[in-house]
Amino acid sequence: MEVLETGDEIGKSVIYQYLSAIVSVLSGFLFYIYIVRVFTTEVVGAVALLSAMMILFSTIFSVGLSFGVQHFISYYIGKNDPESLRAVVKEISIVLIIVSILAIVFMWFSSPAFAYLFFHTYRYLDIIRIMGFAVVANLGSSVTGGMVLGLQKFRVNALVSIAYTVVMYSAIVILLQFRVSPLVVVVGWTAGYSLGALLFSIQVTRRIGGMKSSAKAVSVRTIIDYSLPLFISSLLGYGATYVDRFVVSFFLNLSEMGIYNFSLLIVSALGILIGPFSTILLPKLSELYGRGDIENLRLYSSKAIELLLAFYVPVSFVVAAISPSILLFLANLSYLPGFIPITLITITNALFISSNILAVSLQAVRKTRIFLLSSSLALISNFIISILLIPRFGINGAAVGFSSIYVLSFAVTYYYSRKYETAYFEKGKIAKIMLSGAIMFSVVFALQMYYWYSPLKMVAYILLGFAIYVLLIRLLGTFSGEDVEMFMKLLPKTMNIKAILRKLVVK
Repeated sequence: MEVLETGDEIGKSVIYQYLSAIVSVLSGFLFYIYIVRVFTTEVVGAVALLSAMMILFSTIFSVGLSFGVQHFISYYIGKNDPESLRAVVKEISIVLIIVSILAIVFMWFSSPAFAYLFFHTYRYLDIIRIMGFAVVANLGSSVTGGMVLGLQKFRVNALVSIAYTVVMYSAIVILLQFRVSPLVVVVGWTAGYSLGALLFSIQVTRRIGGMKSSAKAVSVRTIIDYSLPLFISSLLGYGATYVDRFVVSFFLNLSEMGIYNFSLLIVSALGILIGPFSTILLPKLSELYGRGDIENLRLYSSKAIELLLAFYVPVSFVVAAISPSILLFLANLSYLPGFIPITLITITNALFISSNILAVSLQAVRKTRIFLLSSSLALISNFIISILLIPRFGINGAAVGFSSIYVLSFAVTYYYSRKYETAYFEKGKIAKIMLSGAIMFSVVFALQMYYWYSPLKMVAYILLGFAIYVLLIRLLGTFSGEDVEMFMKLLPKTMNIKAILRKLVVK
């Protein structure tokens, strides 16, 4: 008997998933821009720390269930075994209830320790306790969302994610009109993620026909065994990204945390430029690997590196150069000390951004265990450097620790991509891209320091920076017509910009 519907078409689903990611990033970004204008730097720091803790404990208590349930639901769809599928949903739902209770109890009784160690005051004690419910809501949304992905309803997953994200942040902003308190933010998180969990659950029960008592038994241990390595990897990745913020809150104060977190938020917004490369490149490289065409796999990887650098370097260098203006435009003078972390992190990220393409090339040839090593090294380096430098250099030391993530990730992926011959570098072209970006940065940064800030001047700095960069790329003869032809193969067919690229960058 046909029980399960056919999964969504992959091509269209990617668009919905990407739209969901953009909405999530932009909503969070706009939310923080709003609260920096409502709260003091101390309260912004408290909200940032609460957010980091919520994500951390949601990740810990999930035990990787969202990965496991996604895989096994899809697995039983492939085996045409809806009864086992229902059993997976039932067993994971029971585990979810148990870990949710444990999470609430843990957050309630451990909150005094967290308040003392990281907030340095018991003023936020009750909020930390209430945040246990936000942790559970986030956890529920993640696991039930994984169930929907397992059913291969990618469009539904994306639309529900967009819906609860918009509702969540809108509700927080509305409630802040009546009471300006971080408690409102935590309540908003709880309500938003609970809505997501509810909507996902409705979709799951609707699509599998409910949970019948006659469902087969599926070993939870099997699901946990599958999920555990992915859970460890995600936990390491979280630690590598967030450990510097916890060290900042431990050694410094919430005001410094607020300034530093807002700086990182601006840096993270640049990540929108990287996502399409992985989305487009991985299927192509995997196809070439399946054909045994390693030579073209290396060629595509290498040209993708050049294309990514050509787009990412000027954007990140401009952001670094005008970071004081960006902070004054989005926030106020109290956030100005964040310009050094932004400058340091964005430049370091740009110099080593090719690690993203190298990682995709290694994924394509199924060398995925490497990422456990890179995540572990990144976590260790960030932690050690943060411990050593933050007490002396404050958030600038934290920026050095965070930047080490990019260096270590590049070192590992570069070593293994050479070992398995998945990519190569055309050093001359890369050197010209970096030189053009460095000259542009120097000119724009000097002009900004001399003429300082106004919204109109900031726009002028950006336009001048890109003009200088394009001119230098053209004068140095960085790219040829053949390069442009290759770039167009890497871009979506709807982006018909070959003529424009030729005119701009080919000498």
